[in-house]
Amino acid sequence: MKLLIGLFLSVFMVACTTSKFNPATNFAIPNSPNDQEWAERAADLFVGYFSNKKEASRDTTGSIFRAEMEVVIVPIWKEKRETGEYWVYFTQMNPGARDRPMQQQFFRLKELNANTLEVKTYALPLDKRGKHRLAWMDKEPLEDISPKDLIEVQGCEMWLVNTPQFEEYLIRHTGEKCPASTPMHDIHAYHLDMRLSVEHLKMKMQIFNKANQVLFEHKEYEQFDRLSEEEITTIIESIEK
Repeated sequence: MKLLIGLFLSVFMVACTTSKFNPATNFAIPNSPNDQEWAERAADLFVGYFSNKKEASRDTTGSIFRAEMEVVIVPIWKEKRETGEYWVYFTQMNPGARDRPMQQQFFRLKELNANTLEVKTYALPLDKRGKHRLAWMDKEPLEDISPKDLIEVQGCEMWLVNTPQFEEYLIRHTGEKCPASTPMHDIHAYHLDMRLSVEHLKMKMQIFNKANQVLFEHKEYEQFDRLSEEEITTIIESIEK
């Protein structure tokens, strides 16, 4: 009887533990680049919790486009990797309003050639976005939907280019402008370049209004630092209170 009770408790504890979000799993960085193909490593490195807090603290313009922001990117639909597709969920938010994300997008990464991943952008229909505002906190994010539920955002194609000599990856829009999936502050479209490394995600944006005028433009790359497991855990605990 004691053995049966012990086995039951063991299974129960494992079930409780594995059902909880684990930053070490969702945001894990591969320890050895040599153990992975470059495309797989690039897709894994794209995943993370990033903050521009240090950059924002130095801003003196007061612009809403230079305010403190967080970017969360989590892997989804991992079974698609068997077909050479890497799917991630991207959300951008103000740390004071994490339950009201400014952007919710999906990226599909697929190898285009030996040094380039094609990145296509997708969005949920407007009536489904509210339900998934904190989906990144789930252990298996967005398992209740599939790629067929998404809408491809035309004009947002990007390339992720392997540049090992710089120890980072370049992500660039191949088109001129990408329409904003969630228009706000008269934002109609944008152009985005990114640099991705183990420590950082750097962004450089141009933002346009409906009249095709530039509302904002980064002169230099803005740096978002990759947060540690401890920092992410603290944020999750603050949300769950």
